[in-house]
Amino acid sequence: QKKVLFNSVLLNFVISFITCAVIMVLEPFIINNFLNIEVGKVGVAKSLYLLMCLGVFFTINLSPYNAVFVSHENIVFSSAIYIMAAILRLLAAFSLDLFSTHKLLWYGVFMCGISFLEFVIYYITAKIKYSECRDLLNVRFYEPKLMKSILSFSFWNLYGSLCIIGRNQGYAFVINKFMAITANAAYGIANQVSGQINNFVYSLSNAISPIITRSEGAEDHKRMIELSIYSSKYAVFMFSFIAIPVIVDLDYILKLWLVHAPEYTSIFITSIVLACMCDSYASGLRTGILAKGKIKWYSLCVYSIKILSLPISIILIVSGIEKAFILVPYIVTEILGSIITILFFYKYTRVLYLRLLEDLVKSSFPLLVSAFCAFAICHNMQEGTFRFIMLFITTTIVTLVTAYFFSMTQKERQVIKSVIQKFAYK
Repeated sequence: QKKVLFNSVLLNFVISFITCAVIMVLEPFIINNFLNIEVGKVGVAKSLYLLMCLGVFFTINLSPYNAVFVSHENIVFSSAIYIMAAILRLLAAFSLDLFSTHKLLWYGVFMCGISFLEFVIYYITAKIKYSECRDLLNVRFYEPKLMKSILSFSFWNLYGSLCIIGRNQGYAFVINKFMAITANAAYGIANQVSGQINNFVYSLSNAISPIITRSEGAEDHKRMIELSIYSSKYAVFMFSFIAIPVIVDLDYILKLWLVHAPEYTSIFITSIVLACMCDSYASGLRTGILAKGKIKWYSLCVYSIKILSLPISIILIVSGIEKAFILVPYIVTEILGSIITILFFYKYTRVLYLRLLEDLVKSSFPLLVSAFCAFAICHNMQEGTFRFIMLFITTTIVTLVTAYFFSMTQKERQVIKSVIQKFAYK
């Protein structure tokens, strides 16, 4: 354990150093030649850029210690730190009223400070709680063969992460270059909304992923396959709970939240949430592929396609497409990515193809019924808080009922019955 952790920590440090070096080398080009920044704000932009770079450094180096808690299935600690960071970010936003000037710069300082605090808490707690994290900084733990194995896996995993980061941040650059500055704000808001929905949906996947990996490590392939399929299926169910009412009643939510939302906010949020919904079909299967350790061709195919959405969008904008539809390639490549994930999962596990498709198609039924009911409510009720509450209640009930009777297997229903009976007798 110490050898694996030491080599992981060393590798993450090297990666973070190289990443930050590349970021800083690109700074003059991005600040001076690409972004639209007022002359008087260039100094602030450069300071924010440096703070962002430091935040990236701490975030990358946090990964091995986060992995320690995941491997021990200590989800409570990770959740507590996530909640703490979310509260601190909220407080940071509210505290900006205390500053009369350079509010954006102070916000950058707070964000960087929170990233540093997360790293310190993970590092100290891991050293106190788990023996493999103590007395770790010893060169005798370095093992070239192990490092090569970790590096190979990490490279392709990192390639996928960089493609996603490159796409998401690349869209911010493209929108800044070809559209109004308010469109950048709309894209930022859309990412905030989709990020919160994803955190809610993938909380289940994050809890199941260590068990999937452990099952594969113990050569219990049947259990790994079942858990991977269940994880994808329930991710789609959970999207029905929150994404459907958000999309259907988005205009009302934006009025409550922002009063006057920037142009394109509604269509950007809808586009990104739909893209995330398409990706949810592949979430558990992706974990199963990672557990197999065969990610080279998977990462190369799936993530290369996803980042291709960026140049395609640029071509479409230059060709004169309506700017509101700039994120259509984003959605299309997410659909293609999910299809390819299904094919790779079938290739590596040899699960019955029809059974795999049947489970994923069945998981769509609650989502479609929930969406139909949500649109019916919006069409027949006046906009307001009562309608919004009714949407959430209705989509939750409809999703639970249709999922139980039409999407779950007999085995799944039996497990749910036993859990309900257990609580009932208590």
